[in-house]
Amino acid sequence: MILANLFMTSLDIIFQSAAVLLALLAIYILLWVNRDISHSKRVLILLLTVATLMNINGLLFHSGWYLTYPQFHKMLYPFALLIAPLSYIYAQFRLFRFRGRAVTHIRRLNF
Repeated sequence: MILANLFMTSLDIIFQSAAVLLALLAIYILLWVNRDISHSKRVLILLLTVATLMNINGLLFHSGWYLTYPQFHKMLYPFALLIAPLSYIYAQFRLFRFRGRAVTHIRRLNF
């Protein structure tokens, strides 16, 4: 049982490090290789950055780093709240010609 947990933890570390590297590669391609930066690509870059932060959080969790430094355990979780609004705005950019009036209902949510 302990060997299976160790194997799955090492497998999680391998997959999450590969996800971080692939997301960083996609961000690099979107920023520097493709010079045509539109608003939808900027939102996609932000979305990939948030996903990368979540993968880094999982990588730190599975590697046991949070056992050494428990005060940092939930520091990256608020970034997970950005996934849904960024996905919505990205879909608005891709499906329609985005205008400032299209998201006035988001601006009214100021608390």
